Amino acid sequence: HLGHGFYQFSPELYYRVLSAENGFEVRTMLVRSAADWYEVADPKVLRERTELVNSTPVTLMVIARKNKQVTEFQTPQQSDYVSAWGALARGPQPDRSDAENPVRQHARRLLPTSVKTWLKRVMLLNRKHMEVEGLGKVDTKHFKRIEL
Repeated sequence: HLGHGFYQFSPELYYRVLSAENGFEVRTMLVRSAADWYEVADPKVLRERTELVNSTPVTLMVIARKNKQVTEFQTPQQSDYVSAWGALARGPQPDRSDAENPVRQHARRLLPTSVKTWLKRVMLLNRKHMEVEGLGKVDTKHFKRIEL
């Protein structure tokens, strides 16, 4: 149960601990709200965090398979940080979208952070959401209802 106990474990933790590098594969990850089950997407695949903020108890079920024995456990790292660290190691790279769109390039450089933050929030409003009993408003990209 998310929030039950001393630690709260996120889907990201299970996806990274139960990874191929550690000899596992996550077959499916489910979250239960009221009477419905929803499949939880892997943040590494989505390239963004899978978050759920609500005020009711939620059950997280992870079904994984151990495929091989590994000699050294790989410490899990949050996928968005791994991407950021990789980008730092590679050094500055030309952003093809900016090279193709000079207006965007100038806007990023000239607009204050508060305006850029506001624009990101407006973009998030265009995402598809659904109201789920017990979960609240969830992003359909992160959670997909399944029939059991």
